[in-house]
Amino acid sequence: MNQSVIVVGGGLAGLVAGYRLQQAGHDVQVLEADESVGGWAQSLTQDGFGLERGPHSYRGQSPTLHALASELEIPLCTPEDAGIRWIGRGGQRFQLPRSPLGLIFSPLLSIAGRLRLLTEPFRQKGHDPEESVSHFFRRRIGAEAAQVLIGSMVGGIHATHPDRLGIADAFPQLWQMEQQHGSLFRGMLAMRRERKGQTSGLYAPMDGMGAFGQALAQRLGDAVQTGARVVGLTRHAHRWRVHMDDQTMEADHVVLATPVHVTAALLETVAPETAQLLAQVESSSLALVHRYGLIGGDSVPSGFGVLFAPEDGRQTLGILFGSRQFPHRIPNPEAWSLVSFHPIEVRSSQEPSFWEDLATSQAAERLDFSHVAIGSRVELLHRAIPVLAPGHLKRMRAAAALLKNAPGLTLAGSYLLGVSLECAVQSGEQAASEMLNSMPALMKVS
Repeated sequence: MNQSVIVVGGGLAGLVAGYRLQQAGHDVQVLEADESVGGWAQSLTQDGFGLERGPHSYRGQSPTLHALASELEIPLCTPEDAGIRWIGRGGQRFQLPRSPLGLIFSPLLSIAGRLRLLTEPFRQKGHDPEESVSHFFRRRIGAEAAQVLIGSMVGGIHATHPDRLGIADAFPQLWQMEQQHGSLFRGMLAMRRERKGQTSGLYAPMDGMGAFGQALAQRLGDAVQTGARVVGLTRHAHRWRVHMDDQTMEADHVVLATPVHVTAALLETVAPETAQLLAQVESSSLALVHRYGLIGGDSVPSGFGVLFAPEDGRQTLGILFGSRQFPHRIPNPEAWSLVSFHPIEVRSSQEPSFWEDLATSQAAERLDFSHVAIGSRVELLHRAIPVLAPGHLKRMRAAAALLKNAPGLTLAGSYLLGVSLECAVQSGEQAASEMLNSMPALMKVS
C-alpha cells in the first residue's frame, strides 16, 4: 500500500531518506527551510572560483558516500597534495609526518615529548568508554603530543576543545583499537594490514561537495520544496500534521532530518522525552572565510592545509590551501584561494568585514602570505557541528528508541552517528530502512 511521507530537512540525510522512500514507491515531500538543498554541503562559483559553504572533501573510508557517488554517477577527484599537511606551533609551520614512527624524528614535538610518545605501546589499557578525548590521549601519548597533535586535529574536525568530547563518541575506532590491541600503535599497524588494497585518501566531487545534494534533488524532482520552514508537528487520527509558516500538510509518516536543536524543538509536544535528550546536545559554530586572488598562487604553500595547535590561541583553527587542493576550480594557474576557519566564540560580530580582516592578518602572520585578494566570501555556520560529549551516542540511541511511542516518526542526521557527511548519509539510509520495515506494522495499527 502506498504511504505518504514528509521529510523535514533537505540536507544530505533528509535527501537520502526521501530518495530511498521514493524509490520504494511512496509519496514523498522533502521540506527545506533554506532556498537551496544540501545543508552545509553546498558549492558555488564566485568570480570564477569554486567555493564551498562547508566541507571540502571526505575520507576514502566512507563506503556509503562512495556507493552513493557511484549510484548518482557523480565524477570524483582527489585533492592534490592531500598527503602534505602542516601544523602551526609557536609561530612555525611543521610538516606532519605520514606515519606514527615519523613523529619520533619530527621537530614538531620536543625531545621529551617524543620519548614519551615511544612509551605508548606499554601504557595500560583504559576501561571507561565515557573518558574524554583529552584524558584518553594524555594517558596514551603524553600531555605535549595530546595538546599539539590531538588539540589541532580536534579543532579542525570538531571546532571545539578535546575536553568536551568523549573518546568512544568522537573517535570510536581509536577507542576500539585500544580495547582490542592494547595500544594505538599496534592497532594502527593491524588496521593498515586489514585495509591493504582498500580505498583510502580523500575524495570530492569534481564540481564540489554540493553535487551530492543537487543530484539527489534532481532525482526527487517536484518532491523537494525549498523555502518551506516547518514550525510545528502534531498527531491527529493516526496521521502527522506538519505545520509551516503559511500552511499545514498531513502524512502517514515523518522523517525529521533537521539540525539537532531544531529537532528537539519540534518534538517538545509530541515526544517530550526524546526532545529533552536532544536538547542536551551542544553544537560548535564557526566562520568560514574564503579569500582569493588572480596572482601569487605560487606563494601558497604546497599541501592540503595547516591546523594550529591550541597553545597558539584559538582565533584561527586552520587554513585550507584551496587552490592547491583543486587547481581546476581556479580561473588561471597563477590564481590562489585560501579558506580559513575560526570559532565564532572568539567574537560575536556578524559583520563579514571583521572575519575578512582576521583571515587576512592570519594568512600574513602564519603563512607569510600577503597577496591582495580580489574577492572574499564569509559563511557563518551557526550550530553547525554537534559536540559529541561523553555518552553522546548512548543518549542518541535512547532518544531514537523512545520514538517507538510515536509511530511513524523517525530521526535522521549526522548527530545520531557522528559529525561527518558519511554519518549524515548513513543516518538517511538507516531512517529510510527503519521506516520501510515498520510500514506494514504501522498500517495494521492504523
